[in-house]
Amino acid sequence: MLPSRALEVQISARPAVWMGAATCVFVSFTTLALGQTSAGPVVVGSVATVYANGGIKPSFSGSVGYRFNRAFTMGVELTRADLRYTPAPETSVSPSGLFTTVVSYENPKLDALFFTTNVRIEIPTPSRRVLLYGVGGGGVSTGTKRYTVTITDSVVGRPTMTETEPRTVQSSTILALTLGGGISLLATDHVSMEVDGRNLYGRGSSGGSIGRFGVGLSYRF
Repeated sequence: MLPSRALEVQISARPAVWMGAATCVFVSFTTLALGQTSAGPVVVGSVATVYANGGIKPSFSGSVGYRFNRAFTMGVELTRADLRYTPAPETSVSPSGLFTTVVSYENPKLDALFFTTNVRIEIPTPSRRVLLYGVGGGGVSTGTKRYTVTITDSVVGRPTMTETEPRTVQSSTILALTLGGGISLLATDHVSMEVDGRNLYGRGSSGGSIGRFGVGLSYRF
């Protein structure tokens, strides 16, 4: 009878063991989450590269927000990006073929400015110094094109005439959306390095999708 009684005690003890193990895991993750800096202002600055229109250009951004708890942050972000812009020359020929006009765009430049209100959701990990996060938000984007128009007129039997117009600046404002995420590596309880990937989308005839990948520093007060 003693062996069966010991087996009964061993079997009945298994749920308690599993319950104790689950409790230890829960307490461990709770302790790690509580180890992160709680509510307070947050500022972030970053440098990045953006991919748009088949080219890679530099980008800079800065944000100010408030961390309401260990998971939820809301703030505003300003992002500036230089974009690839290569307008093709325009050629027109008269029906007789005697007159040809070529309109070319010299020194073209395009930059975009995004101003968005973002929500950031942080996900704690087993490491006290590592956080995963996702970011989403919306706002407005202003795109500015700059170029110098050169008009070349050619007439058969006559010298070519070239006219250069004053530099042209065109701006447009459209709705902007942002979505992405990254990883935050805490150097101290207040300073961390951010590795961030985003998709910036401008809605409108002059809009489009921009991929951004960057690194930055954040400070939590």
